Amino acid sequence: MIGSYEVEVMLDTGAAASVISMSLYNELKQIMNIQTLQVQNCHIISATGNKSKNVKFQVLINFTFSNIPLNYSFLVVDKLVMHCILGIDFLNEYQAIIDLGKGKCHLTVNQQQLTIELTQGKSRKQCEPSNS
Repeated sequence: MIGSYEVEVMLDTGAAASVISMSLYNELKQIMNIQTLQVQNCHIISATGNKSKNVKFQVLINFTFSNIPLNYSFLVVDKLVMHCILGIDFLNEYQAIIDLGKGKCHLTVNQQQLTIELTQGKSRKQCEPSNS
């Protein structure tokens, strides 16, 4: 939960930085105080090599996972496909252990173990084999 919003997040071990969408940021700043930090010369580069527009700031956001409070810094990116992507920076910070066989991610937060159930996102498209 971020504020009163239940937000679907993507765990992305291939993402160097954790990010939130500009649209989520705009909604959140209406209901909560968000510390904003300016950044310079920052771009997000996708797996295909495409660059995003210049990332102009990052934000420090308080949120909860299973009623455990967290405070983390996110880059704000316009036109993001998900509202929130937790990258390798977040996963390292909280010593994530991802168990794909059991569909769980284990985090260590303030010396407490937190387990998150993993689900396949609604925005994912299944690939069908080609007959050609």
